[in-house]
Amino acid sequence: MTNRARAQVAGMGQYTPARRRGGQNRKGVDNMTVNLNRFAQGLPDPQEAKTMCYCQGCGGNIYPGEDVYVIDGDITHNDWECLVQYINPVVKTIEEVMGVE
Repeated sequence: MTNRARAQVAGMGQYTPARRRGGQNRKGVDNMTVNLNRFAQGLPDPQEAKTMCYCQGCGGNIYPGEDVYVIDGDITHNDWECLVQYINPVVKTIEEVMGVE
């Protein structure tokens, strides 16, 4: 006895075949192919990236999508070292600043 006949005898009504997994068509070809390989596209070529401006701290290129600091209209990378290079602080002891020896 076939599955269809069993379903009709049991009073289950119309027989419907089981669904195929993964969006496959009747020939078993997957219609929803997703490439999960994260390296399939590769990284963008840095030589093709457009420079938006230059960092006032380190002098390096700033590319689209980067976070930056803006100080009085000057732009630096969103990096502590670039910010320190930009402001160029002078490190002294408190005694030297206050004129106490």
